[in-house]
Amino acid sequence: MLETVPCHIQSYKTDLYNRSVLNMGSKLYYKLPDYIKEIQSYKTFRKELKSFLLWHTFYSLEEFVAL
Repeated sequence: MLETVPCHIQSYKTDLYNRSVLNMGSKLYYKLPDYIKEIQSYKTFRKELKSFLLWHTFYSLEEFVAL
């Protein structure tokens, strides 16, 4: 995977942190299919992610998280 910094989902009690880009990004990343997360090339990762999102039309974050 492209990961240079590990993505950790931390739990905080504040709603501000739970809605932060860092926290939501980590949650959304872990919901991606394994074949996308295992891609080594950044360019290929972007291409496959775009294809995945276009193929599975999500209309809200809740719909994606429920995947």
